[in-house]
Amino acid sequence: MFKYIENSFRTKAIIASSSGDALEAYINKSSPSATVEAEYGDQLVSGSYATLAHHGKQVGQKCPCLYDNFPPLKGLMVGISHLDIDTLGGVLALVGVKPHAPKFWVLAAFVDEQGAHRIRANGADERTIAQIWAMWAWLESHPITITEEVTSVTSSVINATKTLCQILAGDEDLLSAGNAFQAEEAKNNLAAFVRSSSTGGKTVILRESEGFVNHLYVTPAGTQGDWVVAYNPADTSVTISMRETIPGFSCIELVQTLWGPLAGGHVGIAGSPRNRKMCLKDADELMELVISKL
Repeated sequence: MFKYIENSFRTKAIIASSSGDALEAYINKSSPSATVEAEYGDQLVSGSYATLAHHGKQVGQKCPCLYDNFPPLKGLMVGISHLDIDTLGGVLALVGVKPHAPKFWVLAAFVDEQGAHRIRANGADERTIAQIWAMWAWLESHPITITEEVTSVTSSVINATKTLCQILAGDEDLLSAGNAFQAEEAKNNLAAFVRSSSTGGKTVILRESEGFVNHLYVTPAGTQGDWVVAYNPADTSVTISMRETIPGFSCIELVQTLWGPLAGGHVGIAGSPRNRKMCLKDADELMELVISKL
């Protein structure tokens, strides 16, 4: 099965850039072209064949990973801004080889929009939840570096696809790695914690970690948080998320208030511009902005 999938990539190219302008200039030279989550704040890079996006102004569109397989198209070039499970599902659908795993993709879409902390909120079975954790664990341990320069990430996508197929087939080692990754949460919670601040009955938590920590809404002392502002020194990005919808608050509006229209995301989770280097001071400034509005 995987050999067929691998062969399907031979006449296609997957490229990535942290700059919307650079990706757009490059991908426009190719036809046919498609993009998956090629969103840079309010900027959307579109493909001539298909554009799969659901952030910012595209909110309400279907998650890329929920699309059915497209007819195979020789010579297709697909542009992306980052690689996560949702993006991977969209790329595989465009290539025409997305594995049939409805429960997995529905849960992937749910946590992409609702947050990883709500992974059990849609009633998914434990097997599917374990598969998501296993894929998260692999992606965390196999990061791809995406810079402004347009680069090929085809081999990374192929490796991710191979891993996904193994997970869906029940690979015990990969599933065990996912369980271990999940078990590390308590340690990550303590290690990533910087500070917290409470006002108006709401708590904002500031974190610093090279991994994803925007789902850790409880402080080491046990205080339930409502917001997480996280600085990632590995990719110099800042991400903000809120545990539950709070009327009058929007993560994307907050990041754009500080960093302009190239910052983007959803109402419930958003981040700094993809090609802008941030620091912990920027995360602290975003935290103070949230506090000032509470």
